[in-house]
Amino acid sequence: MTASVLLTNCTHEHVENKILRMQVKETLMRKTTITIAGLAVTASFLLAGCDVEKTQEGNVTMPKYEVEKTKEGNVTLPKYDVTAPSVVVGTTEKQVEVPTVTTETKTITVPVIGVETAEDKKAKEKAAAGK
Repeated sequence: MTASVLLTNCTHEHVENKILRMQVKETLMRKTTITIAGLAVTASFLLAGCDVEKTQEGNVTMPKYEVEKTKEGNVTLPKYDVTAPSVVVGTTEKQVEVPTVTTETKTITVPVIGVETAEDKKAKEKAAAGK
């Protein structure tokens, strides 16, 4: 029975350690997910938050064709100045509820194994026989 208590205690500690490792992994995954989501939102603001100003009109004149070309084509594309928004990425501290695992010290009965060498055993037998 005491050996099973020891095994149960070791298993309990193993389970507590595994729970702690899982909580650390879960926290890391949660932080990674939040970071990726933040970057996606930031990227969408970059694309949607631009200030676009047209600086030149565009013009497209298509060439006319009959049997032979009668007019040369001319294409002038519009020009744009694009001012992208400034984005600041960082961290901030927030208070959130997280589960905690505590341990406590208890006194339990554990098996003890004593080893008596052959030499010690013989010496003990000789001493007992000599009395």
